[in-house]
Amino acid sequence: MTIQVVAILMFSLVCLATPAWADFEAGMEAYRGGEYAAALYEWRTVAEKGDVRAQFYLGRLYDFGQGVPQDYVQAWQWYGKAAARGYAKAQYLLGRLYVYGKGVPQDYATARQWFEKAAAQGDGEGQYYLGWLYADGKGVPQDFVVAHMWYNLAAANGEKVGEIDRDALAKQMTPSQIAEAQKLAREWKPKILTGVVASYDERASRPQDARGNTPIRFVICNDVGQDCFVIARFKDLQTCEDHKRLSAVYCDSVSTPGKMLCDTTRKSEFVTSWCLP
Repeated sequence: MTIQVVAILMFSLVCLATPAWADFEAGMEAYRGGEYAAALYEWRTVAEKGDVRAQFYLGRLYDFGQGVPQDYVQAWQWYGKAAARGYAKAQYLLGRLYVYGKGVPQDYATARQWFEKAAAQGDGEGQYYLGWLYADGKGVPQDFVVAHMWYNLAAANGEKVGEIDRDALAKQMTPSQIAEAQKLAREWKPKILTGVVASYDERASRPQDARGNTPIRFVICNDVGQDCFVIARFKDLQTCEDHKRLSAVYCDSVSTPGKMLCDTTRKSEFVTSWCLP
């Protein structure tokens, strides 16, 4: 066997061993550099395997016509996949499509449902749009108190338009209504982070580095610690734990029940939370 043939075989093995998260990161690097067609190429494969981040960003590419002709139907389809798995920003942008009737018939009631999910996770834009629906009575009975509360929360999340619209709305409210809205905003808490978004099934043996160490992995298991699958990999435990805390989804019919954890072995360790059926 020639050296050239050996080299080709080695290269092929490396390509086959490349984990799905590497494809997502390659797509993100291309996206940040404005190379949208390259990002589309990297993300499509992992999105079709269920990577929720890739699904969301594919939706963005189609929504804003980046690297592809603008296609709201495709945007709706990819946002919908990510939104159903609890990705807050996908939920917000999916709601916007329904508000403006892009790719789908205009439907304020459905938009409200997606904004509520995004807002419950602390998404400022979702909170603002939810306030707007209540202020104008679109898809919901008009309610200035609830609208003021959501505008206030959006403003606290850095949405300047939330502050502007909150102050404008306050001019149409009584002092007692404003006080009630402020009380609701103070008492509001984001939905408890009790689950994780499964990005792709990776049951095959995991690659090891030159020293034989397995990268820290972020996994979800069922309630008896079996049938675990990896959803992400990180260079160290702290990075994994930080990511886990930021992964917010709902414990509902589309969430995967079980433990969320970071570990380095097939035996699950560092269990910190549950998402029960």
